[in-house]
Amino acid sequence: MKKIIFIFFIGSIVVNCSPARKFSPIQEAVFHMKKQLRPSLNFQYGTLIELHVEIIDGDSLYLHRYQGDYLLKILKINGEKIDKPIIFEFEDHTYGSFPTGNFELYKRLFDKEIERLDSTMIEEMKKKYVGKTFEIVAYESTKSTGKPRDTYKYTGISPQLNFHFINYLVIIRDLNKDSLVPPLLRD
Repeated sequence: MKKIIFIFFIGSIVVNCSPARKFSPIQEAVFHMKKQLRPSLNFQYGTLIELHVEIIDGDSLYLHRYQGDYLLKILKINGEKIDKPIIFEFEDHTYGSFPTGNFELYKRLFDKEIERLDSTMIEEMKKKYVGKTFEIVAYESTKSTGKPRDTYKYTGISPQLNFHFINYLVIIRDLNKDSLVPPLLRD
């Protein structure tokens, strides 16, 4: 009996210590893509969701990628408060109601374009936008960004950001009556 247990024990060590199974590059890519392509809000991509959001200043995150951008902090999903707020990049499909950058915000607030903004102007504009909350209808989507690791071999240029997918929100409707949307665009 002791010999059988010993043989079983040695067999399990050999099986568990054997080299990892090799996957083809295609199998590995599919595995990583499935792992990365997951909605953050636990709804399928493209599902319309009512959200209570707050505009945040990308500069406050101290990440180079978000400097000069505005992001959404999700506070409620379909009327239910969430435990931990989620921050998203977004696209505005509501005719300019939700600017994503400083120049868009200037155009939204003053109804004209400008070629240059100084820091004082930007800080004044932020006071009118950052921290505001909105009820919106949006859906989650994904896109790829960055470049594959081996780009340098072919171009001589090293990618500054590796290839990956990011989730973002597409805003299709502002449900607030007291928002930046011009009265003519409201239903």
